[in-house]
Amino acid sequence: YVVFRNSSSVGHAVQKNMDLKFDGHFLRLDYANHTQKRHDHKHSLFIGNLHPNASEQQLIQIFKPYGRIVNVRIVRDPMTRVSKGFGYVTMAANADFGRAMRLNEVAEIEGRRMR
Repeated sequence: YVVFRNSSSVGHAVQKNMDLKFDGHFLRLDYANHTQKRHDHKHSLFIGNLHPNASEQQLIQIFKPYGRIVNVRIVRDPMTRVSKGFGYVTMAANADFGRAMRLNEVAEIEGRRMR
């Protein structure tokens, strides 16, 4: 966890979500309290047919050119941590969401087309 000196710094850092890297990995930033809206279903893309070895990093690389990414989540088996074959990418704006939808059945991860 990171503790900020003031709340305005937190907001600025969260706006940089999925833009910051540490040791080659994108950082996922969020508020620690639950006063912020947790999920925006209107801007969330369901991503199916994911390869079992698919990573959040791969999804970020694919969707980043289409707009600001708010969150990426691959649903995994709780015991094995292997992908269940689907996940979600949440985009910041309607225009980003529309552009990202054009990737349907075009983009691939490890030879498998996402749907």
